[in-house]
Amino acid sequence: MRLSYPFIRFSFVAESLSFAIQGILCADRGHCRMEYETMAVQEAEVATRDKPTEHPHIVRKQTISGERPFIRGTGMPVWLIASFYKAGDSVESILISYPHLSPAAVYDAISYYHDHQAELEEEIAAQRIENILKKTGATIDERRFLRYPDRVKTSDAG
Repeated sequence: MRLSYPFIRFSFVAESLSFAIQGILCADRGHCRMEYETMAVQEAEVATRDKPTEHPHIVRKQTISGERPFIRGTGMPVWLIASFYKAGDSVESILISYPHLSPAAVYDAISYYHDHQAELEEEIAAQRIENILKKTGATIDERRFLRYPDRVKTSDAG
């Protein structure tokens, strides 16, 4: 006796990627067989695609504020390594703070900084606290806490 089941479609989210799994269930003489075909959803694939650069350890990723260079395989932006380098930190001290990075990746980030200095200087400047306060409208109180303005407007009518 052959049992056939209708085509079944599953979907789940794993590590910020959406996958669609298509499977067909069928039973033949008591044996069940499930065939899977996994395909990434097109939107997730486009959103996570890294663009290679001329530097082997650096990729460009799309972020909310535009396309930015990152160290390949990490979430470490190149501007952060460049700011440590500009402040006088050695590669060894950067590696102590970020042990998941390889020395080659840190040296490549510094090399990328020298090749794209104007772009990275803009990113470093945008990350300074005074620029972030101006952009967000936040303030720093006497206890050194960041205070953001209320997003909800309240009515003074009583």
